[in-house]
Amino acid sequence: MTNTEKQLLQIKINESEGVVSGLKQKLSKIKQDERDNYLGDIKKNFILKPSHIKLLKRMEFEGIFYGDLVSIGVGGKRPFGNSNTYGDIAEILGWEKPNDDLGNEQQIEAERLMHELPLAVNEIISSLDTNNLKE
Repeated sequence: MTNTEKQLLQIKINESEGVVSGLKQKLSKIKQDERDNYLGDIKKNFILKPSHIKLLKRMEFEGIFYGDLVSIGVGGKRPFGNSNTYGDIAEILGWEKPNDDLGNEQQIEAERLMHELPLAVNEIISSLDTNNLKE
């Protein structure tokens, strides 16, 4: 392969990468819009349920410190202590798993519950009666 052919090939590769990059950006935007719509629907239709309380009781919260900023968070890989988040949800809520795996509907429900947990925390905290608490 001559230097000219190599240069032409590199130009074609660069052009292809540019097209792919543009498509990835468009796809990412579409996925973000779908996610925003999905999360908006979850927020709009949220109702606190016993399953949220059961999951929050088992969730492992931690303090996250960045200089003057303090945040309460949950480890994304192990929110319930194990690496199989949806399997943990099934165990905590007592779901029967076909073939030791979650069924498709269970997977969708577990994902929905995970998205609802921050809403559940907000609902619980905002409805607490602090009059009987001691300092």
